[in-house]
Amino acid sequence: MRKKILTAFSLSLIIPIIINISLFYLINNSTVINNYLISDVKLNEKTIKDIEDIEIFLDKFTLKLEDNYSNINDYDTFYKEVFKNNKKYIYNVQIIDSKNMVLFDALNKNHINNKLFTKEEITPFTEDDNYRTATYIYKDNEIVATALISLKFNLGSYFEKYAYITLSISIFSLLILVGLIIFFSFKISKSISEPIKSLHLSAEAISQGNFNVSVPYNEKNEIGKFCSVFDNMRIELKNSFEEKKKYEESRKELFACISHDLRTPITSIKSYVEGLEQGLATNKEKQDRYLSVIKNKTNQLDKMIDDLFCLSQLEIGKFPMDFQVEDSNEIFTDIFNTFEIEFKDKPINFKINNPIPSVKLKCDKRRISQVISNIVENGKKYVGHDGLIQVSTVLEDTSLIISIKDNGSGIEPDNLPYVFDHFFTGEKSRTKKHGGTGLGLAICKQIIKAHGGHIWIESTVHIGTTVYFKLPFIV
Repeated sequence: MRKKILTAFSLSLIIPIIINISLFYLINNSTVINNYLISDVKLNEKTIKDIEDIEIFLDKFTLKLEDNYSNINDYDTFYKEVFKNNKKYIYNVQIIDSKNMVLFDALNKNHINNKLFTKEEITPFTEDDNYRTATYIYKDNEIVATALISLKFNLGSYFEKYAYITLSISIFSLLILVGLIIFFSFKISKSISEPIKSLHLSAEAISQGNFNVSVPYNEKNEIGKFCSVFDNMRIELKNSFEEKKKYEESRKELFACISHDLRTPITSIKSYVEGLEQGLATNKEKQDRYLSVIKNKTNQLDKMIDDLFCLSQLEIGKFPMDFQVEDSNEIFTDIFNTFEIEFKDKPINFKINNPIPSVKLKCDKRRISQVISNIVENGKKYVGHDGLIQVSTVLEDTSLIISIKDNGSGIEPDNLPYVFDHFFTGEKSRTKKHGGTGLGLAICKQIIKAHGGHIWIESTVHIGTTVYFKLPFIV
């Protein structure tokens, strides 16, 4: 914008100057204009063809004065040689010496040696451009006298016309200057007012909760940069608002789910406790079965509360982490061995595909184990009888990538982008069927993020799901 203002200001000055110079050049070099200027100038009642004719005549007359200056003391001879033959052009000639004493006066012979010219009398001849002029007379390259010449013509009309044309050019240039200032002011004002109007409309829309009114201004100047930053802010606010809206909806959904999941085990616990109180468990076996159900439901509640607490601590960055530098082979061998033992007595196969690389990791072994446990537990729910869960580890650049793959029912493509979102429960029927609050993968994402890593998922319906996460290792 600063550059545009400077350019407009420069053009406003340069264009009138160029026009002025061009017009003055035209005046001085145009035959038509020159003829117009001298059209009313007459010499001895005759119109002259060129103003330079007067200058040529004066130069010749001055030379004649110098040639006859030796006869200055012989009035009649000097008058005859100098003035008489040029009488039709010259009104009067007065010659004064260096002491301002009159040596010759063509109209008044009595002034000779009797009149002393004052500065006030000489000055008009040196300053008057109309019909009087003063010129020096040289003898042997020295000034011996000054000739005051009055011509028989008037240049007043010439200079009046010249002044009129000059004034017209000045007014024309001024009008162009004013026009340019108005034009550039309008353009600059428009370039400022339009984006400000767009900013106002966008800001007003944002204040009313509408984030879809953009600022369509793409100029590469200060205002353009400001509009771009404002529009980016609008987009960020829109994304934030949508995230917040989605978060609130997910939270409401979660609370509804948690309320249901809490109510179910609590109702079950309440029923079995009332049964014990009323003596419905009449034998030891029935009492043990009642107590076993109560214990399982209590553990389910405890797990749900732990997940909620864990996620809330991770979100606010207060979840305790015990980072230690350890060997990756030792860490994951210990973790995977635990699952191999667990799956020996289950109708699900657990397989480690390749040797575990040995690199140094700065991690919390307990939390990494929690991540793998959450992922494996999710896989167990959906693989079915004789299902397969297999793990692989591989090095890539400066990261160790762990993948956990199952051949379960898979995840719908529409749900796939949201599986790691906080409070996202996915397919409700699946949640109800298999239990849980949908917090497991959200917790995994926060733990891996705290380790400086990244987690993602690939899935195909009816084929299976693979969860990947990578951790940076120490080079």
